Amino acid sequence: MKRYFALLGCIVLLLVYSVLSLSADPTVIIVEHADLYETNALTDSPTLMGLLNAVADRMTLTYGDTVRHLSLAAVPPALSTLLNAVADRIRLTYGDRVRHLPLTVVPPALQTELNAIADRFVLQYPDDNRRFTLNYPLAIIGDSTPPNIITTPQANFTGSTARITWTTNEFTTYVLQYGVSSGSYPNQVSSSLFNRQHTAVIPGLTGDLYYYRIVSTDLSGNTSTSQEYVLEAEQNIFLPVILRP
Repeated sequence: MKRYFALLGCIVLLLVYSVLSLSADPTVIIVEHADLYETNALTDSPTLMGLLNAVADRMTLTYGDTVRHLSLAAVPPALSTLLNAVADRIRLTYGDRVRHLPLTVVPPALQTELNAIADRFVLQYPDDNRRFTLNYPLAIIGDSTPPNIITTPQANFTGSTARITWTTNEFTTYVLQYGVSSGSYPNQVSSSLFNRQHTAVIPGLTGDLYYYRIVSTDLSGNTSTSQEYVLEAEQNIFLPVILRP
């Protein structure tokens, strides 16, 4: 038993000496429980949570150099009512760009005023070629007077072809009706171009005498029919030559 206590005492003395020796050396760090870890659970603090919940919401700006989308709350009803009471207007944004915005339906009162404005010519794209179909403004002109032939038709009838020329007092189309009997005009030639100086060519004639009339129609749709004219072929008469002895 005495040997056991003596051995134990020697061990204790060695440990004490070792500790004292290490403590005397300033370059030695003693770390206890280096290979262990300890986890401590945290409990909620009702008092702290109550204080945090009492703080009012605020807008926080983070990531100032990036794009961040924040959802906006619904517009209050009172403000929405005031906004709806503001009349629609045309807004110009991005002045150096092209932006298409759909326009609302034109109010009936404004549409009535626009419909009352007479049609006018609109010039667009002056540096480009663009074709528009133009309609003769019948309602604006209000022409109800039929056209007239102001020069007696002149005919040149040679062979089997006749050429007839005449002049009207305004721009008209024509239908030249002709036949071999007076008052009967089963054949015709026509032109849909509006002119004042007219020329009608009748080919394929086989007789020497024809009767014709001219139907003229102006831009307003007024029509007039001329009197009957006579078309005769030129006849050459050869007289015998008598020589006296």
